[in-house]
Amino acid sequence: MLVDADHVHDLLLSMPHVKRLASLCRDRGAYIVGGAIRDALLGLPVKDVDIVFPDDPTDLAKSFARQMSGSWFWLDKDRRQSRVVFNADVNSPDFDFAPFRAPTLGQDLLDRDFSVNAMAISLTTDPAENELVDPLYGLDDLRNNVLRMAGRRAFTSDPLRIIKGIRHATVLGLEPEQETLCSMQGEVAGLHRVAVERIRQELWGILASKNASKGLHLLSLSMVGNYLFGKDYSALIEALAGRFETCRLRWGALKRECPDTHGWLANEVEQGLSCETLILWTLMLAQIDQSLPARLADEWMLSRRAKTNIRGLAAIDFSSLEDLASVYPSERAFARWANKTHVEPKILLLALAVLGSDQHKDLIASWVPLIASLEGELLDDFVNGHWLRAELGLQDGPEMAKAISLVREAEISGEVKSEGDGHNLLLRHYKNMN
Repeated sequence: MLVDADHVHDLLLSMPHVKRLASLCRDRGAYIVGGAIRDALLGLPVKDVDIVFPDDPTDLAKSFARQMSGSWFWLDKDRRQSRVVFNADVNSPDFDFAPFRAPTLGQDLLDRDFSVNAMAISLTTDPAENELVDPLYGLDDLRNNVLRMAGRRAFTSDPLRIIKGIRHATVLGLEPEQETLCSMQGEVAGLHRVAVERIRQELWGILASKNASKGLHLLSLSMVGNYLFGKDYSALIEALAGRFETCRLRWGALKRECPDTHGWLANEVEQGLSCETLILWTLMLAQIDQSLPARLADEWMLSRRAKTNIRGLAAIDFSSLEDLASVYPSERAFARWANKTHVEPKILLLALAVLGSDQHKDLIASWVPLIASLEGELLDDFVNGHWLRAELGLQDGPEMAKAISLVREAEISGEVKSEGDGHNLLLRHYKNMN
């Protein structure tokens, strides 16, 4: 149920720092626009407040930041767009400042992406001026759960809006109306003009949603999935969506039994990319083409850490669960085994939890407390080059690497648990060879 539109102005003014900003903006003709109004109407937390002005708001934004102990920085200097954040206040939204995109507020709103984002409310403390400005009937579309483009050229001017719209529909439970969906299909090729960093952030938002399977279907209907991931995407959509549902169900069961794994899934591999989303994205693409995750990770310029984990995850399969059953139950043994797969230990266990079946859930759960303190750091070897040269006469190179590998494999099986065990293993091995 939507919040009464008459109450939204008061709701926005009650947020941290907004009333103070309103007093600074007196007589400036400032308006709150877009997502803050949409989310307030839906009763959702407001994380960002966009404010537009008829003129350049930069000096006011800087003054607001100084007075309220916030941090100011440019978003786009040429367009005079800037942001103020309050890092010390976790309850405060971020504030974005920009001049009108057009000569008037009405034209500014008509130039936006979707009707539900084309609403405005005057940033004033005067109750007589708190009427909702809604030229495209975005409030009605919210009531009817409809996603409607603001104008026929909405996607031509910025093709990223296609994926942004799919994210809105996924997260907010909206349905694209037919003309909007057709326009998405017709403009999808324009995505080649969009920076990959912007595309991937919107996709992460879709995959992170609890309604991700709906987002996957919308990526298919809009042809975005085929454009980004290949023509087989739509043909496989039911299998891909089914895998997402299975992953979420199995992780849900694991989190109930082992609550620590909730934090593991939420941990970020890089900005905006959680471990959960990374695993889902990799398994989805690998189902289309096993080489696709690594290829896109390179093309989308992901971090080295993300790329390493993605390549490793794309290669694991059901047989990895059989290997896990033979790993000695210790933190060090699991770390050695994970290092062979090139996947961080916790990410690897979370992936195995969804690759297996219900019969593997006890095996997975048994490993959670054993690797809780592992963070993917490299382990010191039980044997080193100095000992290998002094005791076995080995030279640097392949033979020494083979000896170290032998001890590491023995750690995985539990045959070697200490430095002494490693030394004894190699002494026996090379004595038998002689």
